[in-house]
Amino acid sequence: IKAMDSMIPGKVTLWANNGCPFARRAMITCMEKDIVGPLVEHITIPLSGHIKILEQGGLDAYPDAAEIWPGKSVADITQIKEDYKRDVNPTGEVPTLQISGETVFEADVISEFLEDRFPHQGTSLMPVNPVARAKVRHLIKLMNGPTMVSAMYGCLMNQDPSKDSAIRDKLYKGLQSFVQLSSDGGPYFLGAEFSLADVLLMPMYDQFRFTLPHYRGVEFIPQNTTEYPWAAKLNSWAAAVQERESFVGFSRGEEYYIKAYAGYAGARGVATFGA
Repeated sequence: IKAMDSMIPGKVTLWANNGCPFARRAMITCMEKDIVGPLVEHITIPLSGHIKILEQGGLDAYPDAAEIWPGKSVADITQIKEDYKRDVNPTGEVPTLQISGETVFEADVISEFLEDRFPHQGTSLMPVNPVARAKVRHLIKLMNGPTMVSAMYGCLMNQDPSKDSAIRDKLYKGLQSFVQLSSDGGPYFLGAEFSLADVLLMPMYDQFRFTLPHYRGVEFIPQNTTEYPWAAKLNSWAAAVQERESFVGFSRGEEYYIKAYAGYAGARGVATFGA
């Protein structure tokens, strides 16, 4: 893989795939920081799940492939992934970022790096106030723990109906923490101020709002605000982030997510909650 102009100072090269929510974190950050157009080169790397689909069913099984990698065969697309692992990121995971010859891995690390590297450009994603900054870092730690992203995937992948309730409750505990840590005065995590905390949750909310109800009968944000009073504020948050250009620009839509995450639902497939 040849990263064009990756050694030009300030030029960002981002290896990503907007089918991956972690990659979308970095892509949303680029848009919010106004790192667009000639400032960034996007290189789309096939996800492991996409390669599996292609190997089993050919190009017709993954219609997006012809648009993303025009003129490429299944073998060509597989080689793109192998070259990426050899030359850029040995794990094969996305996103990866290069700037001025330096390489940065992991979505949340990349997002904060871009804020630090371009502090006066686009949306400021990390507050100057130390208390607010600590709030964002606290939230990031919780998001990487067992009650948020892990619980989202756990709920979708669970094959034992008797565990549905416990896993859902774990997820709701994490989302409640998001609300409890958040500031008053606006819909975002820091109130009126959009921040990295919002960026990191946005792509997760975008896909799991569709996949969890479809495959497990679980509302991502419960509509029963009597039983879950914290959900009202999270609904306000969701309404606000859905209006942002960065959300709209990288959302794949319900049909895509339902199809793309069928494999995560496993043999249980589409199921009723607890059954």
